[in-house]
Amino acid sequence: MNVDPQPELPPASATAAVVRALTSETARRHRDPAATPPPIVTPTLTVPDVESGTILKLRPDERSHCASLPIGSYVDMSVSRIHRNVTRLDEAGLWVWVVGHEQPRCSHTTTPAHGSWLHLMVRVDALTKAARR
Repeated sequence: MNVDPQPELPPASATAAVVRALTSETARRHRDPAATPPPIVTPTLTVPDVESGTILKLRPDERSHCASLPIGSYVDMSVSRIHRNVTRLDEAGLWVWVVGHEQPRCSHTTTPAHGSWLHLMVRVDALTKAARR
């Protein structure tokens, strides 16, 4: 019977030294608030409700790249789902992950059932525009 060797643990004095150092660092940060970095706060998101099946007509600057689509191309996409928990904020705006089907190339209503194959980051303002139509 093979028995795995037990890992060699550091001496208790070494562990105690690490705990003392971490405790003193925590206390220092409480005494000097400037030494503590501010918390990262995620802004409140307002992603419009876009029903499943809604057609998004996306310009190249309103969507992220996708390996199956030519760079710089326009795409019509029917929405299957919006993942509100996957977002990105950059100089172009706020983006959210959307999955669906390319139209008219993938007519999911007339073909056998299959999963959404188009996954894109879409600018929220493009979704807002679609929700108003």
